[in-house]
Amino acid sequence: MENEGIKKRVLSLWEEDQKRHEVEDQGHLPYLNLGRLYASKGMLIHAVKELEQALILSPGEPSCIAALQHIQSIMN
Repeated sequence: MENEGIKKRVLSLWEEDQKRHEVEDQGHLPYLNLGRLYASKGMLIHAVKELEQALILSPGEPSCIAALQHIQSIMN
């Protein structure tokens, strides 16, 4: 299935990015970045899940809220 191939590639890109930026505690950023990456590939349900996780780690984070609201507006 095409989405599975895209999902594997997105995860691969994300893992490469995380290795390049090895920082001990990035908090919500990996989830925010992965959510944005999923959204850019049209994988909106995956994007929402990642952004919700980012908000669990950093409640009220404006960049997470804005990204999630944007994706939700696209989905509606």
